[in-house]
Amino acid sequence: MAVDRQAGPAFGKVLREARLRADLTQKMLAERASLSTRTIQHLEAGRGLPYADTAGRLAVALDLVGLERETFEQTARLARARMRHPRSAPGAPPTSLDAATPWPGNLRQPFTSFIGREEEIRRVLTTFETTNLVTLVGVGGVGKTRLAIEVAQRASNLYADGAVFVELGGLSEPGLVPYQVATALRISEVPGAAMADTLVEGLRARRLLLVIDNCEHLLDACAALTRLLVQGCPELRVLLTSRVLLGVEGETVLRVPSLSLPVPGTTGNVETSEAAKLFVARARSTAPRFAITPENEKAIASVCIQLEGIPLALELAAARVRSLGVSELATRLHACFSLLTGGEAERPARQQTLRAAVDWSYALLSESERACFARLSVFNGGSSLEAIEAVCGIESTSTQSVVDVLAQLVDKSLLTVEPLPDGSVRYRLLEPLRQYAAERLAEMGAAEVARTRHADHYCAALARRWQPVWWGPELAERLGWVERELENLRTALNWLLSIDGLDLVLRVLYALGPFWLVSSRVGEGYRRTAAAVAKLPLEAEPNAARAGAVVWCGGLAVQDGQHAVGQNMLQRGLDMARRCDDALAQAYALMWLAITAGLAQQTQLACSYAAQGLAVSRERGYGALEGMCLRVLAQAAFEAGDLDEAWRLSEEGLRAGRQAHHPPSIAWALETLGFIRFKQGLYSAARTFFEESLAQGRGMLAAPIRQNTIVCLALVALEEGDLVEAFEHARDALEMPLSVPGGRASQALPLEALAQIAVAARQPAAALRLAGAASARRRLALTPSQHAQLERWLHRARALLDSPGADAAWLVGQLMSTEAVLTEVRALQASIIPPKRAT
Repeated sequence: MAVDRQAGPAFGKVLREARLRADLTQKMLAERASLSTRTIQHLEAGRGLPYADTAGRLAVALDLVGLERETFEQTARLARARMRHPRSAPGAPPTSLDAATPWPGNLRQPFTSFIGREEEIRRVLTTFETTNLVTLVGVGGVGKTRLAIEVAQRASNLYADGAVFVELGGLSEPGLVPYQVATALRISEVPGAAMADTLVEGLRARRLLLVIDNCEHLLDACAALTRLLVQGCPELRVLLTSRVLLGVEGETVLRVPSLSLPVPGTTGNVETSEAAKLFVARARSTAPRFAITPENEKAIASVCIQLEGIPLALELAAARVRSLGVSELATRLHACFSLLTGGEAERPARQQTLRAAVDWSYALLSESERACFARLSVFNGGSSLEAIEAVCGIESTSTQSVVDVLAQLVDKSLLTVEPLPDGSVRYRLLEPLRQYAAERLAEMGAAEVARTRHADHYCAALARRWQPVWWGPELAERLGWVERELENLRTALNWLLSIDGLDLVLRVLYALGPFWLVSSRVGEGYRRTAAAVAKLPLEAEPNAARAGAVVWCGGLAVQDGQHAVGQNMLQRGLDMARRCDDALAQAYALMWLAITAGLAQQTQLACSYAAQGLAVSRERGYGALEGMCLRVLAQAAFEAGDLDEAWRLSEEGLRAGRQAHHPPSIAWALETLGFIRFKQGLYSAARTFFEESLAQGRGMLAAPIRQNTIVCLALVALEEGDLVEAFEHARDALEMPLSVPGGRASQALPLEALAQIAVAARQPAAALRLAGAASARRRLALTPSQHAQLERWLHRARALLDSPGADAAWLVGQLMSTEAVLTEVRALQASIIPPKRAT
C-alpha cells in the first residue's frame, strides 16, 4: 500500500512540542502513559502513529484538557487517515508532482494576546470535519479577522500544507481578488490563462487551510472564486470573514457574536467575562498597573455592557483609561451614546453601537488630528511617513507636526504601526476605521483634494525612483518599493482615470511596464495599460508618456500570448516614439518587436529590429536594452550554426548587462552561453552557465523564462546520464505551470524534456505519449535546435516500436488531459526513482 510519509513526522512534531511544554522527558511521558520509552522515541521520530486509545493516554499524560486535548487527538486521527489514504493512492484526486511539500505559510504573529472565543474556535474546527467552506459573519469590529487568524494558527498542524492568510480589506477591484489570493500563495502568473482556473489547478490536491479576510465589499468576486475552489479542490478548506454571507452552495455560516458580558447589577463575576478580560488586558498596555478591583468592577462592567462586548469598541475605550480613568470613561461613554443613539435605521444595532464608539473616539481628537485621520482614508495597504506628510499635510496655523499627530492617533488606538525589516515603520488604518474616516473626509468636502494629492504623490514618487528606466544597482530596492505601494498605485491610477488624468496615468503605466513583467503580473499590467491606451484618441499628438505606454501595452500583450495584438500595438508605439523623438520608447519598441519576431521564427525580421534597437541603445547608453537586443542577435547566430558569432554577441550582451546592473539581460546572456556549450557537448560548462543564469534572474524573470532554463538543466543531466537529476529538473519545470496561471500551454517544454528522459529510461511508448501531449499544448513552434534535440531522442523511441504502435502512442498523448499527463509522469517517476521500502 502507498504510504503518506509526511503523516508520521507531522504528528511526531506535535507530540514533541506538547511534551516539551509539559516539561517532561521521553521516559517520564512513557511512564505516565504506560508506554515504553522506545514507543515515545519512535512516535516523535515520525516512525509510527498512535491508535486512538494510545493518543488518549498520551493526552492524559500530557495534562491536555478541553480544546488542546481535542486538537491533539484530532491530529492523531487525521495523521492515521492520511497514512491510509495518501495523495498518491489510486483514485486520489490529481495532484502536483510533489504535493507533500508544505506550502509556505504566511500567518502573521499578532501583537496582542488572544482572549476568549474558545467555543467559536471549537465550532469552526468541528465544522471543518464535515465541510470545506466556512464563513465567519458579523458586524465590523466584532473580531472576525482575529478569530480567523487564531483558528488558522491552532489548526495549521492539522493540514499538511499549513495555513495561508489573504487580506482583501485594501482591495477595491473585484477582478483582482484571484490575484490577491495568488500573491499570498506565492503563485505566479503565466500568460493566457484565467487566474481563478490556475488557482484551482495549483490547489487541486493540496491539504491547506485558506483564510480570506474582509470579503463583504467584493462579495460577487469572492463568491465566484470560492465556488470554483471548493468544487475543484476537495482537500482544501476555506475560511472566510465577511459582514454578509456569500450564498455559495455548501457554505456553512457561523455568526461571530460579541464577547460574553458581565451580568448586570452583580459583583464578583466581572473577571469571568470575555469582554472584561479583553478590556483589562488592553488597558494594561497603556496603564500597566490597571486591574479589576472591588472599587472599579462596576465601572468596568458598565463599559463592557454599553459597548456590547464588541472587541474594537472595547479596545478604543481601553486606550482612554490612562487619561480618563475607568469611572470617568464609563460616564462619558454613556453620555456620548445618549447623543448618538439611533443612526441609520437599516444598520444593525451593533453596527450603530460600533459607530457610536468610533464617533466618541473621534470627538476627542483635535482639529489637526481629525483632518489627518480623515485624510489617511485615501491610503490603501498602509503608507509611509513620507507619503502621509505629503498627503495629509497639517495646516500652517497648527503648531503640531504630522509626526506629532500620528503619534496621537497611535496612542488613541486609531492608527496601527507595522515595523518593516529595514527598521522603518508603516502606518495603517484598520479597515473599519478606514471606512469611517472616508465618510468623515466626504463630510468635510475634502475627498477630491485628498485623493488628488494622494495620486500626485505616488506618481511623483514613482517618477523619482524610475522614470521608465528599470536598471541600475538600486533595482531590487525599487522593486520592493513598488510591491509595498502597489495598492496605493492602483488606487491612484483608478482616481486619475475618473478625473480625466489620462496623460499622468499613461506616464505611470509607462514606468510600471517592466514591473508587471518581472513580478509575474503580466495579465494585470496588460489589462490596465490596454484600458488606458483605449482612451487615447488615434489622432492624439504623441509624447513620451503616450508612446511609452503604447509600447509597453504591446510588449505585455506579447507576454500574455496575444502576439498579433502585441505586434500591432508595438508598431503603433514605434511610430509614435519616432514622431515625438523619444529614444527610450523607440529602443523599447524595437527590442520588443525583435523578441516578437524571434518567437514567430521570423529570423531576418528579428535581426533587423534587434540591430536597429542596438544602434539606438548604444547611442543613448541604454545598456540593459543593448543586452536584450544582443540576445536576439546571438540566438539567431546560434540557430544558424555560427557558434563563434553567437558566443561573441553573448559576451557583449553579458558585459552590457553587467555594466547596466540589469539582472534579466545578464541572465539571458548566460543562458545563451549555456546553449552554446551544450551544443558543443561541454555539459559541465553548460550547467555552470545555466545555474548562474537562474541565480542572476531570481526574482527578476517571469516564470516562463525561468522554466526554460530549468529545462536546460534537465537536458544537461540527461546527456550526462543522470536520469534522476534530469527527471527532478523536468518535474520542477512542469510544476511551475501546474501551480501557477496558464497551465496547459506552458506544460509543453517540460513535457518534451520528460519525453526525452522516458526514451533514456527505455519507455518508448510513454515518451511518445508525453511528446504528443506536448505538441497538443504548444502554441509557438520549437526553434530548429530544440526540434533537432527532441527528434534525436524520439527517433530512438520510434525505432523501438512498430509504426502503428508509435502512431497510436502519439495520438493518445495528444488527447491526454492534465490529470492523465500527471499519471503518466508519476509512472515515469516510479520507474526512475523507486519509492523506498517502508521500515
